[in-house]
Amino acid sequence: MAKSLGKSKQYPKLIEAFESLERNGIVFNAGSGYTEDDAIADLSEKLHKFTPEARKKVWGYCLYHEQDAARALKSKFLMISFGSLDDKPPTILKVGEAVSAALREQGFEVEWNGSVHQRIRVNPYG
Repeated sequence: MAKSLGKSKQYPKLIEAFESLERNGIVFNAGSGYTEDDAIADLSEKLHKFTPEARKKVWGYCLYHEQDAARALKSKFLMISFGSLDDKPPTILKVGEAVSAALREQGFEVEWNGSVHQRIRVNPYG
């Protein structure tokens, strides 16, 4: 299903937002893994492929998984998860703010209440 999401007109903007985040230390996973746990495991593998120097610059992550992609195709909204490598609420909050800002810079409408416990909703998507 994640591959179908890649055919949307908005997908290049989504990837540009994610790539800009990655240049600033927030790695991303765009649709790999069926569940959030799978997607995080895939992110861990991705991170291990980074050079040690590049790995030191990473402080957060964001992702959507296959179930999110399938939902986006049906419901026209995409949920983005995020977190920090130190797992501290203030850092997680900064990751959420950075992800929201990057998405808005690409023209997406973002719904998020600013909580570390709520995922970011890109609405509409598709």
